[in-house]
Amino acid sequence: EPEPLLVPRLRLYYIYQSYSINQVMPFFQQVPFGKIEKNRDLVLFGAGKVGKSFYKQLNDASYCKSITWVDNNHKLYEMENVKPPEILYRIQYDNILIAVNDENAKEEITAWLKRIGVPDNKIIR
Repeated sequence: EPEPLLVPRLRLYYIYQSYSINQVMPFFQQVPFGKIEKNRDLVLFGAGKVGKSFYKQLNDASYCKSITWVDNNHKLYEMENVKPPEILYRIQYDNILIAVNDENAKEEITAWLKRIGVPDNKIIR
């Protein structure tokens, strides 16, 4: 039989842990690993919550040969080595993973990629 004070303490500990996890990782979305071939050159498009989550997962798994991280607001993320999307004109890559949550933003990014000549089969949404 647990001590009378142990149950409330465990409950408080659980609430604290849940709160702490939500503060550190308030948003989590799984990388679609099944759509990305391992050991390839990947462009990760988006440096917001989804992009940061994807970047961490991909790095932690040592999944890609290289990751070039781009965002339209790249100047906000210079410390994280995020590049402007125009770098796509000058680099080699196998796929582009769009890492944004907003469907309208995904559509805009996809349309822009197609306008600059990126084939459909290289775009992962």
